[in-house]
Amino acid sequence: LFMFWGEAPNKRFGHSGDNLRHLMRLGRLRGGKYHDPKFVYDWRSEQFREMAESCCTTLLVAPMKNNMPVWTAKSADAQRLRNYVANGNHLILTGGSLVSIEFLNRYFYYQIEPLSTRVLGARSRGFGNYSPGPWKKAVTPFLPGVYKATPDVLRQEVTEVTPMSLDSLPSGTNILYMDPTSTPAFQTIFCQRISPLHGAGPIKTLPKECPKYAKMGYPCSCGTITYLGYDWHGDQDAADWDEVVLASVEYQSDPDESVTMSPNCPA
Repeated sequence: LFMFWGEAPNKRFGHSGDNLRHLMRLGRLRGGKYHDPKFVYDWRSEQFREMAESCCTTLLVAPMKNNMPVWTAKSADAQRLRNYVANGNHLILTGGSLVSIEFLNRYFYYQIEPLSTRVLGARSRGFGNYSPGPWKKAVTPFLPGVYKATPDVLRQEVTEVTPMSLDSLPSGTNILYMDPTSTPAFQTIFCQRISPLHGAGPIKTLPKECPKYAKMGYPCSCGTITYLGYDWHGDQDAADWDEVVLASVEYQSDPDESVTMSPNCPA
């Protein structure tokens, strides 16, 4: 497990980044700041470059409150993010802030949208772009085993949960919790394949199309992105969500669950 500890998270005591750091039992206080070899301080660091070229780690990103890296989607830095996931790794995005959503959509070529009042209509109950919930666990044959012991229902806490519209989710998404129109917690498989053009970068590929391209000599390499739309600002309300994020962290270490089709991952 690694945790992004750059400028984006709110690391002040009792705020979202610090609450997640405490939950993961990471960081030692030194010189007024927390330090840990499992912290990733910069997407452009040598540490993350090495992580992007290897397999089978989990990177937890606390709610992005302060900023996000601004690159073109086709830049080497953005491609490194995609390579990290596609090389059999697991990226967990939390918080559901507009910054976190833009980060996910911009750099992974998605069009995932928050549930809007236009969809909710009279049911919005004054919550703006936030759904009042609750969301029931999607108990299906596709539910990973690590989530079977998590709470059956997740609830809205004022406006701390930002669910995504079910209609906007990409192909290959496994919904963890849902109501009829939205989900605050889901996993999606992100895949890339080698380009047939010499010198060209990897091509994003729908998971369902990977077998077809594998037969053509262009196999996919895939990983997992988990979205958890809770803010973690008020840890007094976070017990149920704590269980869900801890299960998400365990997902990558379970070989029966984390099937990545990555040639870089050990069998």
